Amino acid sequence: MKSKLKKFLPRKTTITKSIIIIFILGIVSTYLTSALYNQQRVMPDNPLQEEITDYSEVPLFGGLLDLTHADERVDESPENDEDKEKEENDDKEDKDKKDREKEQVNKSSSAENNDEKEEKENEGNQENQSGTYEQSVESGNNSNSAESSTDHEDDEATTDENEESPHTEVLEPEEDEADEIEELNDYFVTSIENGEVTTKSNYTFNIKQLKHDYTLQDVDVTLDTEGGKVEDVSQDYSEPVIVNLNLAKGENEITVAVTYKDDANSTFTVLRNYTVIYDEEKIVIETNLKDQDVTEEELEFTASAKQGNEQIPLTVHLQQGNEQIEVQETNKNQYIITLQEGTNELTLLAIAGDKQAEQSFIINYEKPSPPDLKIETSLVDYHDKTVKEEQLDFTAKGYDGKEAVNVAVSHNGSSIEGENHTYHVTLTEGKNKFEIQAEKDSYSHSESYTVYYEPEATGGEDDDEANERAPEITVHDIIDGETIKNSIRTFHVKVKDYKGNSITQSGKISATNNGEQIARDHTDSQQISFTLSIHNGSNHIIINAEDAEGNKATKELTIQGEVNEDGASIGTATISVEATTVGLGYLIPPQEVEIYQAEPSSYVLDRLLMDHGFDYFNTGTLDNALYFAAIQKPGVASNITIPEDLVATLEEHNVFVDVTSYHPDVLGEFDFTGDSGWMYSANGEYANVGFADYYLKDGDVIRIRYTIALGNDIGLGLNNFHKEW
Repeated sequence: MKSKLKKFLPRKTTITKSIIIIFILGIVSTYLTSALYNQQRVMPDNPLQEEITDYSEVPLFGGLLDLTHADERVDESPENDEDKEKEENDDKEDKDKKDREKEQVNKSSSAENNDEKEEKENEGNQENQSGTYEQSVESGNNSNSAESSTDHEDDEATTDENEESPHTEVLEPEEDEADEIEELNDYFVTSIENGEVTTKSNYTFNIKQLKHDYTLQDVDVTLDTEGGKVEDVSQDYSEPVIVNLNLAKGENEITVAVTYKDDANSTFTVLRNYTVIYDEEKIVIETNLKDQDVTEEELEFTASAKQGNEQIPLTVHLQQGNEQIEVQETNKNQYIITLQEGTNELTLLAIAGDKQAEQSFIINYEKPSPPDLKIETSLVDYHDKTVKEEQLDFTAKGYDGKEAVNVAVSHNGSSIEGENHTYHVTLTEGKNKFEIQAEKDSYSHSESYTVYYEPEATGGEDDDEANERAPEITVHDIIDGETIKNSIRTFHVKVKDYKGNSITQSGKISATNNGEQIARDHTDSQQISFTLSIHNGSNHIIINAEDAEGNKATKELTIQGEVNEDGASIGTATISVEATTVGLGYLIPPQEVEIYQAEPSSYVLDRLLMDHGFDYFNTGTLDNALYFAAIQKPGVASNITIPEDLVATLEEHNVFVDVTSYHPDVLGEFDFTGDSGWMYSANGEYANVGFADYYLKDGDVIRIRYTIALGNDIGLGLNNFHKEW
């Protein structure tokens, strides 16, 4: 039995050898382990480091402060592979060795990112903006891992193809940096004014893309307020995106998220946050005023106040030094003030119940120092004089001191060109008005000159009887032998040759009063208007006409002048406002209105409309070039009915009628057709001057009529329809 057991037991020499080998291996293993743990760890090069720097750590500059790149955030404290390795060797190394190793790793990581952190610190104010941003690099099939550092030096993060790059916190800017950030915004802007107050729950804004190299992928808008709702976001990204919201009362937090794709097919999302307050009782002041420095003495601006949909009274005060002035409207919601040099403070105040709103603006006016502009012209020799020659040559030069400057010259409103400061014109019968303007920089100096041209034309009633080819002269608005109390009278002259053709534009026509030239206002293909200055006593008016064949005629009228003082009543005129062409009949039935000495008919019209509750739209002023464009009154055009036979006649003349292109509270030009508007007749004849240039006399009958066919439907026009509607 012993011999068998001995056979299987190792010999003593074998055991001794095994012990020695195990001992040597233990020494070698201990040495290698110690050497490895004391060796400095070297971080490998990161192949995506440059790409991550470009995408995840470049500061974002945006327009309205709250910009955020917004892909899903990654864990800012990812588990570190080296920490795992340290845990696996806790049983082999004591706490001191692990602390030394961690310190070495942190130094290495800090050294790798030192240059990048130093570069960020130098960017200063560029990173100082509201909000945070995140951006991920979606690298498709890229399987390389990437490594980047966060703002915490003690943490490390590694990324692979399924992980996102870290985000960077961006601080809110100071107020004086906001404008600079707006300019640096590379993505989009919106029409929202952050913090604005609206009185309506329906709120619309747009998102406009700025110039950049990214492709717009998606636009998402959220309203993080209970009771609020995003109604619609337009999907046509080729145009500014329109967003419609239904706001909740109080503060509404709006987030706009826009997703882009770059040239590397990587996507990122930019966020912007806003606050809009819905307060239907809030008083809102609307004005185009702003704090500004100006060099014009007169300042025009608009201002109004609303509470909900109701307009409420607004008071405007102008503070100039120690003097405070209440500014009155010149027209609806329109104001004009004269500034004093230095500081002018405007205060707008609106009060309704227990609520009020106030805005103030500082306007600094600095009176400019204009150049010493002057004009030298030979027109001074002809000014207010009558010439017999149709052709006129004159010179005109402009100077700033002794320095020559450019001049612009016009004749009866049309620009004319000269050569070597010499100008040649063909005069118009009657009044010829010249305007010369010297210009330098933004300054100008103008002078006006008037020259009357009266051709040699003779004739009389006897000549008319003897000469069957004499022109026919017809005068409207004045009657031979009548008495006129106004110092100014507008009258019209029509002249036809023996063939029945009007020669108002081709013939030679002039008029005098007691030998003095009568100013000629306007000439069209049918008539000429004159403005007559009436003297007390007898006024002997002579009208001469000559056609292209040399046939001549003369018409004489004598009227008596009984001129009152300016502003005195001189009688009444009968005026009506009619819209029969669109089925509305009389808007204002014929009314007798008081007229006053030297007052243009524009003032009479203004009083009539205001007395009957109408407002109106116009160009020009009551004193100059007034054009009456439209009238306004609630429901004035709500029952439009264009007569069927008028529609058929318009179609025959290729006039398109659109009964949808008008407002129920407004009736004016270009409604229904492109040929619509307001015209007026005086004593049955349509005038060719505006209301500001027509002067009434006692007994005049004025009809203000709405046309949709250039007057052809109310008895005037080249294609007169031979019927009045």
